[in-house]
Amino acid sequence: MSVTSVARLLQQFNLLTVDRSSSKAEILGRPVFPGTAAEAVSLFLSETPSTPKLVITPNVDHINRLVLDAQWREVFQTAEILLTDGKPVEILLKKLGADNIHRITGADLLPRVATAARGTGKRIAVVGGRDDVRQQAIANLTESNGQELDIVGVSVPFAPGGFDEAAQRIVELQPDIVFVCLSSPKQEQWVEDFREVLPGAWYIGSGAAVDFAAGEVERAPEWMQNLSLEWVYRLMKEPKRLAYRYVVVGPLFLGVIASAMAHRQRVGK
Repeated sequence: MSVTSVARLLQQFNLLTVDRSSSKAEILGRPVFPGTAAEAVSLFLSETPSTPKLVITPNVDHINRLVLDAQWREVFQTAEILLTDGKPVEILLKKLGADNIHRITGADLLPRVATAARGTGKRIAVVGGRDDVRQQAIANLTESNGQELDIVGVSVPFAPGGFDEAAQRIVELQPDIVFVCLSSPKQEQWVEDFREVLPGAWYIGSGAAVDFAAGEVERAPEWMQNLSLEWVYRLMKEPKRLAYRYVVVGPLFLGVIASAMAHRQRVGK
């Protein structure tokens, strides 16, 4: 895609917007959750939706793909709630006037929800990840929270019909909260593709959360997270997998920042 095409798309889509009178933030028209991680956990545990509710946790990569990928834009706009995963996204939204936005990562959310869910009768499902990694993650979470935690794992076979099998297993298990760890955009696309089949629950796109919970992947040091440098740490750990995302496509976010700031100046609110 040419630079001119990207510039045209940035002008066409007001990706990140904030109504400064209410501090309401949106990304491509979808609402960003206005609260803390504790408040998000409370929301997910307060009631089980009657229909599938998709929760997307946008980071810089998610935002950049909104510019480049039309299919991703369509799936993104089916989300009921957005949780701000990326530190740069949080900083930009606050700069635009959303003082009530807080970073809530999928990696942090899984153990938080597990702790809050113990003894409540709420069932958590973890979809995806290698079988051994997922089993270790569940073992770690159970060890931390005791047998009162109702948590199950769902495999996604690497074979034709694997996604269908996973959806059917979710139907059988009837969980209340589902952490979908298939990497983005596969995890969000899976929820959208099987929306008519899946039972009512919160479906949270969580990427590598299962790997972190298993101890398979280490989080960046807190000081790097606070300085928006977690991507550097992950790039050093997985250069082959992440080089394109961070080195080639990553700078596009500078255009997103410029576009968002220009839009704020134009609308004056």
